[in-house]
Amino acid sequence: MSRHSPAEKIELGAIAAATGVVAWLAPGPGIRLELGELVAGGALLMLVEGFFRDLWLLREARRWKSSVPPRAARCMCV
Repeated sequence: MSRHSPAEKIELGAIAAATGVVAWLAPGPGIRLELGELVAGGALLMLVEGFFRDLWLLREARRWKSSVPPRAARCMCV
């Protein structure tokens, strides 16, 4: 039995597809990328992927609205 839900499989596939697109759009061989550019590119990739994941989660939350009021979570704030 699979440990991942279909949504998680789609998210992992989207990460791989986005990485492939970035690699395809990256400069050709012979051009040097500094470490900061690679870090910034990776951060941007994760930010964009998280944005689309959050949009999907909002859409799913609206689709499955419940008539039962949500339970309040206990906070362990210090």
